[in-house]
Parts: sequence; structure tokens; C-alpha cells
Amino acid sequence: MFDVTILGSNGFIGNNLSAFLLDLGLKVHCISRNTKFFQKNKFCNIPQTDFIVYLAESNFVSKADGENVLRNNISRLESAISESCGAKFIYISSALVYGDKESSPRKEIDPIISSDYYTKSKLECEEVAAAYDSLIIRLSNVYGLKMQHVNIFTDIMNQLNQKNIMVKNLMPIRDFLHLLDLCRFIYQVIENWSPGIFNVGSGRGTQIKEIVEIFIENSSSNAKVQASASCPENSCLILDIEKAKRVFKWQPKIDIYSGIEMLLEN
Repeated sequence: MFDVTILGSNGFIGNNLSAFLLDLGLKVHCISRNTKFFQKNKFCNIPQTDFIVYLAESNFVSKADGENVLRNNISRLESAISESCGAKFIYISSALVYGDKESSPRKEIDPIISSDYYTKSKLECEEVAAAYDSLIIRLSNVYGLKMQHVNIFTDIMNQLNQKNIMVKNLMPIRDFLHLLDLCRFIYQVIENWSPGIFNVGSGRGTQIKEIVEIFIENSSSNAKVQASASCPENSCLILDIEKAKRVFKWQPKIDIYSGIEMLLEN
């Protein structure tokens, strides 16, 4: 009997979450898509566990194969729920379902939009998870050690020793959450279960320009910053996290300045 099973455990979040929970003394079972518990796009024979954290979606969706990936994601999630044997289920969704056209922090009751296959997949999978009385996390931009190579943080770090730091756009405002704060939230969920939809982020907006400036200030870089595109419209996505804070007595601890310092130290 396991305390927590992580489906999709070999990714950025899954790897770090498993290590975090193991350090706290929990019995964690890690299942990736290349194990015997995943056959023909379906999970099978999942050992008995108290909680399942679901991270097993395909998130890189092109227009050409979008419908196929969407159906696969739904089928995969349905199989995981079917095999969960009564475990409490945590589904990781995305803040992108709110769009990026409002400057005020988004609440869980705010309108949601399906703007592409990625958000369409997230919303349809949310419906599947909600029918099982799951806890659904609408997650902001997560960063931390062992990040995937394609993101704004690694893009900047890879250019700190160059003459210029090139980013696509300096103007968008986003909500950035350190991975350790996400791990702490999931642990609080395990300790005090309450299903429903919860926004999980820092609750603060940071402009991309400020991210670059923080990196430069905390390194020996003399690079100049350039943007390859302009953004005529405001692009802003910040999460209202008051519900998560109230229900789970959780509070993000690592601000963007401290988080970037941690990245540069490693």
C-alpha cells in the first residue's frame, strides 16, 4: 500500500515531487509511460494507493495531430481513474484556461476559454476528473531546478554570458511559482483533503522584462536585452490563490527574486 502514486513521474514536476515526498517519509510509487503499468495508451493494474497525482498527459500539441492527442489524453486519464481503486485523485490542469486578456487576478469562478488544442485538452480532462470528485489544480508557470530546456528561465540563463539576451517579448505579465511551493501545496492536500478546483500560483504578476533584469542583477552578466517581437496588446495572467490558501492553510514562500537566486547558485 502506497501513500502516493505519481503517474507521469519522469517529468520535471514528477521527479521533484517524488523526491520531496520521499524526504518527508511518505511511501511513493512512481509510474511513467514506459513501465508495465502503462500499455496501449492506458494505465493498468495500478497498485493500491491513497492518493494519485496525475502528470501523464502529452502537453506538446500541434494543429496537425491535435485531435488525436486530445482523444489520447482523455482516454489515458479515464484509464487512470478507472484503475485508481478509490484513491483520491489530483489532476494538474493549467492557468492558461483563463486566457491572458485580463489584468486582474483570475478566480476559479471566472470564465474559461478553449483557445487551442492544449487548453481544449485541459478543459475536457478537467471534466473527466471532476466527475470523479477529484482535486483539480489550475497551475501557473512553474520553475525550479531540472526544468525542461524550453522555457523563459533557461533561455535567459543560456544567454547570460553573451553580448545580448534575446527574448521573444518583454511585456507579458505572468504568475511564476517555484516548484518547491507546488510540492508544499500537494503535501498540504494530502494532509487535508478537499476536492474541487484550486488556482495554485504565487498570486503575483511579474513582467518578462523584470525576470531578465533580476537575472542580470544577480549574475556577472553585462548583456543587453533585446526583444524579437512586439506585443501591441496587454498579455497578463495572474492567479487569485486565496481559495487554496484558505482551504489548505498554504502560502507560497519563495518569491521570484529568491527563486532566481536559487537557480543561479546551482
